Amino acid sequence: MPNPTDPSPHQRRNPTTGLDVSALSAGAQVTLWGIREWVDCAHNRRDVAAGLRVNFQQLRHPRLAIDLLDEWMSTLSAGAVRNVRICRHTCSCVNVDEQLLLEALQGLERGEITTAPSVLRPLLRGGLARAFCRSALLYVEELNASGATLVGRRYLQAVT
Repeated sequence: MPNPTDPSPHQRRNPTTGLDVSALSAGAQVTLWGIREWVDCAHNRRDVAAGLRVNFQQLRHPRLAIDLLDEWMSTLSAGAVRNVRICRHTCSCVNVDEQLLLEALQGLERGEITTAPSVLRPLLRGGLARAFCRSALLYVEELNASGATLVGRRYLQAVT
């Protein structure tokens, strides 16, 4: 008889971090949604820009953010050293590969320009990780200029 605590076949193929999407900052949620939408568009041969447009409208320059996300996701897609697992929109948790991407972007936001490529080492190597980070840094700067941040979680508040 199967053990009810054993992970499902989906969970074994797509391990999650236990982090709920709703706990992410607004910028991280928009970014994760964008990553998931980009993969869905690429998989179903739909126009990426059209797919991302709705959720990126709140940004100062939505077209620039879309182009930059498309650039770094294209770099990841073309140069990944292994299959990168990205969840569907309906998944409420962040998986391990999504977390790596968000950690690299958060590192860029914190100014960790030289160390961010090493976070991507399980997914990208050398020059491709640096190329990813160059366009991702511009994306992060665009998010920040629009008032959205990747660092922090929504439920954390400073109290005095």
